[in-house]
Amino acid sequence: MPAPTQQTTMKFILDLDNLRPGDIILEHCYHPNSIQISEVLKSHYSHAMIFTGHKLLEATPDRGVFSRVPNRFAFINKDDVKVMRLKEPLSDEIIDAIDSYASITVGSGYNKTQAIKSVLPVKPSPEIFKGQFCSRLVAQSYSHAGVNLVDNINYCTPGDLERSPFLYSVENAVKLATPNEIKHALEPSIHDEHALQTKQWVTDAKRILAEHGKNPESISDIFQCVFDLKNRRVEKLLSDSIKRSGYYDFYLRDQDINPYRYDVFLFSIRVASSVRDIEFEIKKELDIIKKHSLNLKNSKNNHRNYNNILTKNEIQLYKDILNISLTRLMVIYRHCINIDLKSHAQNVSDMMKKIRKALS
Repeated sequence: MPAPTQQTTMKFILDLDNLRPGDIILEHCYHPNSIQISEVLKSHYSHAMIFTGHKLLEATPDRGVFSRVPNRFAFINKDDVKVMRLKEPLSDEIIDAIDSYASITVGSGYNKTQAIKSVLPVKPSPEIFKGQFCSRLVAQSYSHAGVNLVDNINYCTPGDLERSPFLYSVENAVKLATPNEIKHALEPSIHDEHALQTKQWVTDAKRILAEHGKNPESISDIFQCVFDLKNRRVEKLLSDSIKRSGYYDFYLRDQDINPYRYDVFLFSIRVASSVRDIEFEIKKELDIIKKHSLNLKNSKNNHRNYNNILTKNEIQLYKDILNISLTRLMVIYRHCINIDLKSHAQNVSDMMKKIRKALS
């Protein structure tokens, strides 16, 4: 009998229909170190993430703080993941604040030393909280939005989050996946490539800026340091590093991985008349429009204040991402017209208008 493959051992995925923005995802990991951590923590779970509605934000030793797509995430047993939710409903303002704080920490390094200190019976005295680890990222993001989940937001564990009196476990947040859903979760993703590209140029940027007495933590910090320096050579070095990493071109890989999104015939074969699949594609584009329209607006503001090659490149990047979203929406629109989904077609048409307005 052939050995089981990852495809056959992974059986469960998050049920996105039953998740809400702000949900906290606790994960049981099978790495020997993670199992030891779980034993020390007296919790089945050794990792924590935040679901923001369209992405998971997390901190790991190999990548630092980064984002992951929630439907690219599969696991072996149903109890390998637990979803925790605040007992009090979260307002849109609080959700945005949680997402905003977690997002601006992207690029921050992982602080293994301080992660270890979080399991100590007596927490450390106040010190400089440099870097992140998974449960700190979750607790600090919530605290930034005015919600304290644990006694010590700087030194807490996934077990502390699991036992928080302000959270409850969400039922039906995990489902048995279809073979196609598992295949999709495990196949190569441009988001994984993008995370590695980001890590590559962020590492370069921190080295370059350290030579000028700057020690940024996150991507947001990196750009602010560059703006403050007003050094054209540094700007050029950083711009070249970002281009070499492929960070500016990552969005183009979707055409290679998901060609159906760019061809009406292929799209019709892929989704047929499945309203659920069509709505999934529409929601994905809606999330992109919301995120990158704001990024474009902020980049234009930065360019007005700091006219340099980096702000110019950022503007072009977000314009390109929105333009390729426009291409995908046109495919969805034509398919909806072809199968007489008029309300969906109108919704997509309105989204295309929003993109054109953002690009104007």
